Amino acid sequence: MLIFFAPLFTPDAASRKYFPPGDFWLQFLPFHTFAAQELARGKLALWDPYMFSGHPFQADIQTALLYPIAFANEWLGGRGFGYMALEWEAIVHFGLAATFTYLLVELLTGSTWAGLLGAVTFTFSGFLTSYPSQQLPVLESTVWLPLELYCLERATGGSPRWLPAAGLCLGLALLAGHPQTVLYLTYLGAAYFLFRFSWRRWWQGMWLALPAVGLGAVQLLPTLQLFRVNGRGKLDYEFAAGGLMPGDLPALLLNEPLGGRILYVGLLSLALAIVAVALVRRRQVAFWAATAVVALLLSLGTYGPLFRLFFDFLPGWGLFRDQERAVIWLALALSILAGFGLTWLLARVSFGAALAGVLVLLSVGNLFWANRGNNLSPDPPRLDAIMSLLQPVQADQDIFRVRISEEGLGHNTGNLFSLQFVSGDSPLELRRFRDWTEDELEGNRVTEWNLLRLTNSHYVISSRELCAAPCGEADGLRLLASADVPAGARILESQRGAFPPARRLYLYRVLFPLPRAFFVTQARLVTGERQAIEVLNRPGFDPATTLLLQNGYIPHSSPPDPGARLRTDVTGYAPGFLEVQTSADRPAYLLLSEVAYPDWQATIDGRPVETLVADGLFTALDVPPGDHHVVLQYVPKPFYLGAAISGVTLLSLALVFMAPAFRRPKPAEVPLLEPAPA
Repeated sequence: MLIFFAPLFTPDAASRKYFPPGDFWLQFLPFHTFAAQELARGKLALWDPYMFSGHPFQADIQTALLYPIAFANEWLGGRGFGYMALEWEAIVHFGLAATFTYLLVELLTGSTWAGLLGAVTFTFSGFLTSYPSQQLPVLESTVWLPLELYCLERATGGSPRWLPAAGLCLGLALLAGHPQTVLYLTYLGAAYFLFRFSWRRWWQGMWLALPAVGLGAVQLLPTLQLFRVNGRGKLDYEFAAGGLMPGDLPALLLNEPLGGRILYVGLLSLALAIVAVALVRRRQVAFWAATAVVALLLSLGTYGPLFRLFFDFLPGWGLFRDQERAVIWLALALSILAGFGLTWLLARVSFGAALAGVLVLLSVGNLFWANRGNNLSPDPPRLDAIMSLLQPVQADQDIFRVRISEEGLGHNTGNLFSLQFVSGDSPLELRRFRDWTEDELEGNRVTEWNLLRLTNSHYVISSRELCAAPCGEADGLRLLASADVPAGARILESQRGAFPPARRLYLYRVLFPLPRAFFVTQARLVTGERQAIEVLNRPGFDPATTLLLQNGYIPHSSPPDPGARLRTDVTGYAPGFLEVQTSADRPAYLLLSEVAYPDWQATIDGRPVETLVADGLFTALDVPPGDHHVVLQYVPKPFYLGAAISGVTLLSLALVFMAPAFRRPKPAEVPLLEPAPA
């Protein structure tokens, strides 16, 4: 493993390699950096102000905030957490994949050499060395599959404590942050349980399910709330059914460099797997051969016969796209079958150890030759490439946001620089925010000018010039600076490959932003964010003077009065916390430019008050006249409830596993002496 990834940490800077541009740098490095910085402050990163104008960070499952290995890595990295720490986290998981697969295959086959071959095949296959190393939650969830199956197999030997251990593996996979991979672990684990356990023992499956759900509750409950707020349901079949194409199948033999590369497990391992299927008469071989066939057909998505059935009739399969990820089953099944094939071969030769060593080394060489360069790039991320451009932004001591326009910086890199970006990047983006800012129907999102004002944006960073002539007051913008971006910089959104990379960035100052908190005396009712967007876009409507309220709240309203005393002063700000001192001579609404979410709690002078949804996106409060101390704080009740459930689960399992150590041994029975014969 260390040899395979040596280019990532070699001291020779000229030959140093990096995980390539894409989600590793633009999504997951910012996630983990923010979590590490919050841990260094002694806090959990529950709310993220640096993406999507505010986002329920921990509820977004892909942040993997409470995954133990990531948590430990972030705690050790602290404020200095960087890309090398994240690369090492990925490498550690390749080591776990190898270790767990070795344990599983060695247990199933009874052969150490078969265990080694299975570990090498799965760990360095085209699947695990391709996109999972960049999609970090996919990698970190995947590695728990072989250990889950190992625990299930051990449970068949009569030790019931291995069933909750398998459940813990599933719970850890859930905390690792990729629900689609957890779906694969759940279904394959359930199939293996039914395969290995008598149907009369079906009820024992609860000892697998309860620990998984209990340990994952701290993540499940907040994520389910986020799903409910988003109203996310089953995907459209055509959107979900994408996968491999029939033309990718030759990659099983040829290691094609395109999408089919994930199918490649090495010629030797594939040949030994075929030997096992053809010549080994064991139920295990039949199970894993069937698993490989099902996985291959599922990975074809709309081109295969199975996904339509799974999509229509089995729970969970309609929630995710990219069906080529079912190759996780294929890679593991072929690794196990290769172990059975090697065991069959060694039993028929007299020089088994020597032959096994040679075959394992040949397999290593084959996979290293084919996959060593997968997802590695010679270009560093160059996080310093735009520091001079950002200097005036970082020197600004006010509270504000930055609008990323066009294909500029990656939309999560605000987490790297502690800058509050209007936009963000996550599959679980709030639907309300997406409708407000990114509606695909032209003209049905808020106009750019109102977006800049209401989001409290002070700056815009763009990859193109935004004014035909020098910007002025009529444009609402002023050009502050521009800078060429080095060709090797890898933190640009355009580095994902969809567009030519940006080569110059422009920094603009927004001339007339609205403050983070301000009073409004006029209000109107709207039915939801869609009507709010329509009203905001009407010519002549001024969001600085009129508030749009929903949730059935009956507004009070008073005409604008230039002599009114309406003052606000933001006196405290932190992720998930806003403190404002207000002074008003009449009832008024306090508009807080914080994205509305169910777990915001507000107090006025220490008394709880109702939060209102304003302008389709933000939070507002109805404040009485006088001087007041207003606090808005994010208190995620599902997280705290889930944490309690997970804590009880861990305590209960600890007692179950430790109980045998505290049992007193039964005293030996002393046989009664028979009377001596007369």
